Amino acid sequence: MMKNYFQKFPCMWQALLLLFMCIILMLFLGIVGAVLSYAINFAIPATRGHHAFVSLFINSFLSIGAFVPLCAIFFYLTDHPYPRTFRLTALHPAMIISLMVYVAGSSIVLSDVDNLTRWIFPLPDFLVKLFESVYSSRTGALLLMVVMAPLVEELLFRGVILGGFLKHYSKRNAIIFSAFLFAIYHLNPYQFTGAFVGGIVLGWIFAETESLLLCIFLHGILNFVAWSTKFIELPFSISGFNSDGPAGKVEFQPVWFDMLGILLFLSGLVLVSLTMRKYYRKQAAPDCLQQPT
Repeated sequence: MMKNYFQKFPCMWQALLLLFMCIILMLFLGIVGAVLSYAINFAIPATRGHHAFVSLFINSFLSIGAFVPLCAIFFYLTDHPYPRTFRLTALHPAMIISLMVYVAGSSIVLSDVDNLTRWIFPLPDFLVKLFESVYSSRTGALLLMVVMAPLVEELLFRGVILGGFLKHYSKRNAIIFSAFLFAIYHLNPYQFTGAFVGGIVLGWIFAETESLLLCIFLHGILNFVAWSTKFIELPFSISGFNSDGPAGKVEFQPVWFDMLGILLFLSGLVLVSLTMRKYYRKQAAPDCLQQPT
């Protein structure tokens, strides 16, 4: 009976309710993680010098432990074809190369979009401290950004939400609606544009390939590039990209670098499209991903 009710879950209002509940859960886990990290530091003095890592590790562990089983329940109730969406053959070499081109271009373009946003709307102090806390531990940030976030967010937004939207709306609207909710989930306007653009591309890839594994891989690579600009010293320095300007001053990237980013961004999308047409020819879609007639 319950499975029959959830066959086309979620529609828009259900997704909004689910998003609200997930945001509350995320905030609750953040509080629990903070309490646990301080308790561990108090009980084990040796960890006090690694408080940032302990805090980020606990938050990542709690998020995976809460959201993965939650998404698995929804997959079961909606008859989601998870064996198909996690097939390793989706990681075709041609697709990986295409995605790398897209990632390079996207990272450059969205970096200057972020610069423009911060130039128009300077970051408030509480968000500055929030971003600093995320980057307070090299290993902790890697775990949070490259492992936890791609896994949890792709299962939720592409697997559960977009998977449901494709039963109710046209492919285009389903992708746009799910990307919008994905951007809202980040809870700050400075990440909205990047999350929305990324959500569009990830949704497009999922709708065409039915591969969550591919989406998790792309999401992880995008976040790894963001992480590497903070923690890995690259052999080149580009103002506004991986070179910090004077404190409190926003610097923009050189025009030639932006043009290169746009070229790589568009080339990557074309390559991804061509690769999907050649290597990801969809057969009859399973019921849970069939579009409405």
